[in-house]
Amino acid sequence: MATLHPTAHKLVRATSELLEKHEPNSISVQQVIETSGVSSGSLYHHFHSLGNLVNHALADQFREYGDSIVKFTTRILHTPPGPNEALGLHSVSGKTAARIGTLRKRATRVIAYSIQDRALEELLRPIQDRITQSIAGVFEELKRRGYLQPQVDPLVAAVFIQAYVLGRIVDDLAITQINNDDWLALISHVNRAAIFVPGLNENP
Repeated sequence: MATLHPTAHKLVRATSELLEKHEPNSISVQQVIETSGVSSGSLYHHFHSLGNLVNHALADQFREYGDSIVKFTTRILHTPPGPNEALGLHSVSGKTAARIGTLRKRATRVIAYSIQDRALEELLRPIQDRITQSIAGVFEELKRRGYLQPQVDPLVAAVFIQAYVLGRIVDDLAITQINNDDWLALISHVNRAAIFVPGLNENP
């Protein structure tokens, strides 16, 4: 979004707001104009079609979801070193899954739309790559500090974290939902067993 012209950015944000209440294919130019306060001429100056604008708005929602995961994961690096740091190492990614339910639903919807829209898929690819590389960078640093098990590939760990964050969408849709503490306990157990160095969270 930082590379967009301010007017284009305004159009994208207005369309994103409309997407909270409407399906992508039901949004009209008139709705976008009324919501954004931008003329139709400006709309077509910055985007070659309404569909192109809608795709950029969907991509912006996906970017917002990704930024939230990167933000939570990066917080690991700002925890003071020591045995208690493991609390952050083991729980941040799990807590991320619990806290970003709304963003997760948006991201899952965007991914579903991209399956049938090649143009949207192409917009998402660089965003997804940046998300994965950013998280992998965190794990690279954790591995350098000796917090990761030696066999763990930081890039694989980055994809794994995202997979279980997004994967919880199945519980979001369930009538009978799992207990959040139980979910976090399982994530913590998996992280300790497969990703982080054993015993890191034990007090001296």
